[in-house]
Amino acid sequence: MMVEGFREPVNEKGVFYLFARNHEALGFPKIIEFVGDTTPDLIAIRASDNKKVGIELEYKASSAFSHYCILDMSQLRKIVLRGKWQKTEDQWDYFVDGTKIMSYKEEHDKPVHLDQSRNILLYDSAKSAFIDVIIYWEEDSGFKFWEWDRQVQAINLKREIAKLNP
Repeated sequence: MMVEGFREPVNEKGVFYLFARNHEALGFPKIIEFVGDTTPDLIAIRASDNKKVGIELEYKASSAFSHYCILDMSQLRKIVLRGKWQKTEDQWDYFVDGTKIMSYKEEHDKPVHLDQSRNILLYDSAKSAFIDVIIYWEEDSGFKFWEWDRQVQAINLKREIAKLNP
């Protein structure tokens, strides 16, 4: 597929490039800041409400999963299959063979829940990572944040670019 004379992106940098070239037509009249290696990727003004929003760009929609995880991926690899999370009041404790290995104190403005299928803690919303909008290219069969996170705006860039260039 060709988009405005360019090849279809194959990674997040390509998504970043296409968004930067088309942000105004996509409803973000001004990019305020490119954040870099942290979350979110950039800060922009959303035309629909004239608010400043954090935007995370992903090639595959399921990549957004990492922004919902309480622990980073290296920590997750060490613990996911070995133990069990238990909640007491506002704290989550992780036990392996009856021994508490770690704790996570839930913050009032950053609620979390246990994803039992993966045995991991996830933020209830991308807003906990200061993400208001997730823009992705490929809608894959992985984690579908939009099915339960109604606070985040999800934009399929491939679909929106196609509308701009029929």
